[in-house]
Amino acid sequence: MENLFARAGLNLLKYKVTKYIYATSSMPLLDTFILKSWSREAWNKESNFRGYIIVATNKGKVTLGRRDIVVSRRGTIQTLEWVDELQFLLIPGPKIFGDRGLLPLFQPLVYHGFYGIYTSEDPRSKFNQASARD
Repeated sequence: MENLFARAGLNLLKYKVTKYIYATSSMPLLDTFILKSWSREAWNKESNFRGYIIVATNKGKVTLGRRDIVVSRRGTIQTLEWVDELQFLLIPGPKIFGDRGLLPLFQPLVYHGFYGIYTSEDPRSKFNQASARD
């Protein structure tokens, strides 16, 4: 990750990484459908790098004339992410929108697959202890 921003042409003297975003699939599939790395060198078996948040430093603020806050989220590339995001069923999203109480007909809805990736967490994981939302 150290070279990610230099290769992208961002000057880290002007920006500070505040968070790397990881997510995991919440799709319950049998292991026979999931291709996992058997390599000991695999960086992680359940987490996927999804993006980052960077904020302009004080020096960057002076140079840019503003305090930039950049949230970058990558697109879908992993097989299970596609499976998750192909779930087009619209569902209420209480973890995003809160509980709307007695007005179920007027609740905002979100795609089931996106909601799963965005809100999934795993307390046993090094990278997914908090959801991408958090």
